Amino acid sequence: MKRHALLDIIRERDCAVLGYGVSNRPLVEWLVAHGARSVTVRDQRSPEDMKKSGDAARLAALGAGLICGEGYLQNLTEGIIFRSPGIRPRLPEIQSAVEAGAILSSEMELFLALTEARVVAISGSDGKTTTTTLTSLILEEACKRKGVGKVYRGGNIGTPLLPMVENMTPDDFAVVELS
Repeated sequence: MKRHALLDIIRERDCAVLGYGVSNRPLVEWLVAHGARSVTVRDQRSPEDMKKSGDAARLAALGAGLICGEGYLQNLTEGIIFRSPGIRPRLPEIQSAVEAGAILSSEMELFLALTEARVVAISGSDGKTTTTTLTSLILEEACKRKGVGKVYRGGNIGTPLLPMVENMTPDDFAVVELS
Protein backbone atom coordinates (compact mmCIF):
# COMPACT_ATOMS: atom_id res chain seq x y z
CA MET A 1 0.00 0.00 0.00
CA LYS A 2 1.34 3.42 -0.91
CA ARG A 3 2.21 5.78 1.94
CA HIS A 4 -0.40 8.39 0.96
CA ALA A 5 -3.16 5.76 0.70
CA LEU A 6 -2.36 4.55 4.21
CA LEU A 7 -2.47 8.11 5.53
CA ASP A 8 -5.84 8.63 3.83
CA ILE A 9 -7.24 5.57 5.61
CA ILE A 10 -5.94 6.85 8.96
CA ARG A 11 -7.53 10.26 8.32
CA GLU A 12 -10.87 8.66 7.40
CA ARG A 13 -11.27 6.38 10.41
CA ASP A 14 -11.25 6.63 14.16
CA CYS A 15 -8.21 4.92 15.67
CA ALA A 16 -7.96 2.89 18.89
CA VAL A 17 -4.58 2.28 20.48
CA LEU A 18 -4.70 -0.71 22.83
CA GLY A 19 -2.18 -0.29 25.62
CA TYR A 20 -0.15 2.83 26.33
CA GLY A 21 3.34 1.43 26.75
CA VAL A 22 6.74 2.18 25.23
CA SER A 23 5.91 1.56 21.57
CA ASN A 24 2.42 3.01 21.62
CA ARG A 25 3.36 6.38 23.14
CA PRO A 26 5.04 7.60 19.95
CA LEU A 27 2.32 5.88 17.90
CA VAL A 28 -0.36 8.04 19.52
CA GLU A 29 1.71 11.18 18.89
CA TRP A 30 2.32 10.12 15.28
CA LEU A 31 -1.37 9.44 14.64
CA VAL A 32 -2.41 12.80 16.08
CA ALA A 33 0.34 14.67 14.18
CA HIS A 34 -0.62 12.99 10.90
CA GLY A 35 -4.29 13.88 11.07
CA ALA A 36 -6.01 10.76 12.36
CA ARG A 37 -9.72 11.53 12.55
CA SER A 38 -9.64 10.64 16.23
CA VAL A 39 -7.36 8.68 18.54
CA THR A 40 -8.57 6.87 21.64
CA VAL A 41 -6.16 5.07 23.93
CA ARG A 42 -7.62 2.02 25.65
CA ASP A 43 -5.56 0.78 28.59
CA GLN A 44 -6.36 -1.73 31.31
CA ARG A 45 -4.74 0.39 34.03
CA SER A 46 -7.15 2.10 36.39
CA PRO A 47 -8.10 5.75 35.94
CA GLU A 48 -6.17 6.50 39.14
CA ASP A 49 -3.01 4.86 37.79
CA MET A 50 -3.35 6.71 34.49
CA LYS A 51 -3.72 9.97 36.38
CA LYS A 52 -0.84 9.30 38.82
CA SER A 53 1.55 8.40 35.99
CA GLY A 54 0.70 11.59 34.13
CA ASP A 55 -0.51 9.58 31.15
CA ALA A 56 -4.09 10.87 31.36
CA ALA A 57 -2.88 14.49 31.26
CA ARG A 58 -0.41 13.72 28.45
CA LEU A 59 -3.18 12.19 26.33
CA ALA A 60 -5.55 15.06 27.05
CA ALA A 61 -2.86 17.54 25.95
CA LEU A 62 -2.53 15.64 22.67
CA GLY A 63 -6.28 15.66 22.14
CA ALA A 64 -6.51 11.87 22.40
CA GLY A 65 -9.34 10.14 24.20
CA LEU A 66 -8.86 7.66 27.01
CA ILE A 67 -10.84 4.61 28.05
CA CYS A 68 -9.23 2.75 30.89
CA GLY A 69 -9.86 0.29 33.64
CA GLU A 70 -11.56 -3.05 33.69
CA GLY A 71 -13.85 -2.51 30.70
CA TYR A 72 -11.28 -0.85 28.47
CA LEU A 73 -12.13 -3.10 25.50
CA GLN A 74 -15.91 -2.75 25.76
CA ASN A 75 -17.64 -1.11 22.79
CA LEU A 76 -14.53 -1.31 20.62
CA THR A 77 -15.97 0.45 17.57
CA GLU A 78 -13.00 2.33 16.11
CA GLY A 79 -12.20 1.63 12.47
CA ILE A 80 -8.49 0.98 12.99
CA ILE A 81 -7.19 -0.83 16.05
CA PHE A 82 -3.49 -0.72 16.92
CA ARG A 83 -2.66 -3.32 19.53
CA SER A 84 0.39 -3.72 21.73
CA PRO A 85 2.34 -6.96 21.20
CA GLY A 86 1.20 -8.16 24.65
CA ILE A 87 -2.50 -7.95 23.78
CA ARG A 88 -3.74 -11.10 22.11
CA PRO A 89 -5.50 -10.48 18.79
CA ARG A 90 -7.98 -13.28 19.46
CA LEU A 91 -9.69 -11.56 22.39
CA PRO A 92 -13.46 -11.63 21.78
CA GLU A 93 -13.79 -7.83 21.78
CA ILE A 94 -11.06 -7.47 19.16
CA GLN A 95 -12.48 -10.29 17.04
CA SER A 96 -15.94 -8.71 17.14
CA ALA A 97 -14.52 -5.37 16.01
CA VAL A 98 -12.62 -7.01 13.14
CA GLU A 99 -15.72 -8.96 12.10
CA ALA A 100 -17.57 -5.63 12.03
CA GLY A 101 -14.96 -4.23 9.60
CA ALA A 102 -12.19 -2.80 11.78
CA ILE A 103 -8.60 -3.02 10.59
CA LEU A 104 -6.30 -4.66 13.15
CA SER A 105 -2.71 -3.43 13.09
CA SER A 106 0.22 -2.45 15.31
CA GLU A 107 2.86 0.24 15.64
CA MET A 108 5.40 -2.07 13.99
CA GLU A 109 3.09 -2.95 11.12
CA LEU A 110 2.51 0.76 10.47
CA PHE A 111 6.26 1.39 10.56
CA LEU A 112 6.92 -1.44 8.09
CA ALA A 113 4.25 -0.07 5.73
CA LEU A 114 5.71 3.44 5.81
CA THR A 115 9.47 2.99 5.86
CA GLU A 116 11.58 3.40 2.75
CA ALA A 117 14.58 1.83 4.51
CA ARG A 118 15.66 -1.73 3.90
CA VAL A 119 14.41 -3.77 6.85
CA VAL A 120 16.32 -6.53 8.61
CA ALA A 121 13.93 -8.22 11.05
CA ILE A 122 15.24 -10.42 13.86
CA SER A 123 12.89 -12.82 15.64
CA GLY A 124 13.17 -16.04 17.59
CA SER A 125 13.14 -17.25 21.15
CA ASP A 126 16.69 -16.49 22.32
CA GLY A 127 19.39 -14.02 21.34
CA LYS A 128 17.25 -11.47 19.51
CA THR A 129 18.69 -8.40 21.23
CA THR A 130 22.29 -9.54 20.76
CA THR A 131 21.68 -10.46 17.13
CA THR A 132 19.88 -7.18 16.46
CA THR A 133 22.72 -5.20 18.03
CA LEU A 134 25.47 -7.09 16.20
CA THR A 135 23.66 -6.89 12.87
CA SER A 136 23.18 -3.16 13.22
CA LEU A 137 26.86 -2.65 14.14
CA ILE A 138 27.99 -4.64 11.09
CA LEU A 139 25.69 -2.64 8.82
CA GLU A 140 26.84 0.65 10.39
CA GLU A 141 30.43 -0.24 9.54
CA ALA A 142 29.45 -1.17 5.98
CA CYS A 143 27.53 2.10 5.53
CA LYS A 144 30.45 4.07 6.92
CA ARG A 145 32.89 2.39 4.50
CA LYS A 146 30.62 3.03 1.53
CA GLY A 147 29.76 6.53 2.69
CA VAL A 148 26.09 5.89 2.06
CA GLY A 149 23.12 5.17 4.29
CA LYS A 150 22.33 5.18 7.95
CA VAL A 151 21.33 2.36 10.29
CA TYR A 152 18.36 2.58 12.64
CA ARG A 153 18.00 -0.04 15.40
CA GLY A 154 14.76 -0.58 17.27
CA GLY A 155 11.60 -2.51 17.87
CA ASN A 156 11.39 -4.67 20.99
CA ILE A 157 14.98 -3.70 21.77
CA GLY A 158 13.41 -0.61 23.33
CA THR A 159 13.41 2.09 20.68
CA PRO A 160 10.26 2.62 18.61
CA LEU A 161 11.21 3.44 15.03
CA LEU A 162 7.96 5.07 13.91
CA PRO A 163 9.06 8.58 15.01
CA MET A 164 12.10 8.29 12.71
CA VAL A 165 10.32 6.84 9.66
CA GLU A 166 10.15 10.14 7.80
CA ASN A 167 13.94 10.56 8.01
CA MET A 168 14.64 7.14 6.51
CA THR A 169 15.69 6.78 2.90
CA PRO A 170 16.05 3.80 0.55
CA ASP A 171 19.81 3.86 1.31
CA ASP A 172 19.17 3.26 5.01
CA PHE A 173 18.67 0.09 7.04
CA ALA A 174 16.19 -0.52 9.84
CA VAL A 175 17.31 -3.41 12.03
CA VAL A 176 14.25 -4.46 13.99
CA GLU A 177 13.84 -6.84 16.91
CA LEU A 178 10.43 -8.50 16.69
CA SER A 179 8.66 -10.75 19.17
